Amino acid sequence: MCSNSNKWEPLPVEEVVELISDLRVPWWIPGGWAIDLFLGHQTRTHGDTDVLIRRDDQLEVQRHLAGWDLYKTQQPGLKPWPIGEFQSRPFDDIWCRRTRESP
Repeated sequence: MCSNSNKWEPLPVEEVVELISDLRVPWWIPGGWAIDLFLGHQTRTHGDTDVLIRRDDQLEVQRHLAGWDLYKTQQPGLKPWPIGEFQSRPFDDIWCRRTRESP
């Protein structure tokens, strides 16, 4: 389990888009942020910044985020995501932060 899980804060959507803009696999910003981006303004406070990818592309995303602190999750709880480990179901989410000390 992640001992620092209470320190998570979402990156602003603009930073997320900049971070993954050169990712060579398809990705999407879903949900409320997708609506806000379409409208051109933020309509409410968002508790997270989600990015969707195809499951088959996850290791490319992991390589893209080399050096980041990455966790797999099947709620509740986070577990470290080892380099090169393909996540099959039931793991559906990956949580990312720059370092263990980053929120």
